[in-house]
Amino acid sequence: MPVRDFVVWAARRSHSRDLLVPRRPKVDPEELDEDSHWELLQQCLTDTALPLEARTARAVLLLFGQHVTRMAALPADALATVDGHTVLILDRTPHPAARTPRPPPHQAHPAGAARRLTAHHIPVRPARTTVLVQLAQDLPPAVLAPMLGLHVITAQQWRRRAARRLDRLP
Repeated sequence: MPVRDFVVWAARRSHSRDLLVPRRPKVDPEELDEDSHWELLQQCLTDTALPLEARTARAVLLLFGQHVTRMAALPADALATVDGHTVLILDRTPHPAARTPRPPPHQAHPAGAARRLTAHHIPVRPARTTVLVQLAQDLPPAVLAPMLGLHVITAQQWRRRAARRLDRLP
């Protein structure tokens, strides 16, 4: 338990007097450089040595910045084959010609999904940060929030971070 939390807890229960413990400043999460981001995405499309579910999870992460918990919640039939192409179906009405590939991806616990992505050399947090900053540069928070399932305040925070990043560019 961080010291600040303990001091606040103790003061609220009259175990100590009120003390001021400053908050630790937030550190912006690390991002991937643009070349690394596109190289990882290219591997999703071409590296058949990676399991299909790892390639799919990696693509969803690198394209949409989705949190691992959302990827783990995707149903097994979200990955299907349509006209000989593997597709990810994210809406509730699948294409009539869609059929689930063999073997289908399985639903997984988010921690396990994160470990599997990391085992396949996918830096989850930096990848997600990179994508969210890129999307926030191009989309207003009112569009970004519902598109990615974010709270509008969270989308505004990503937009501010994207603006700070643009200010630092030469």
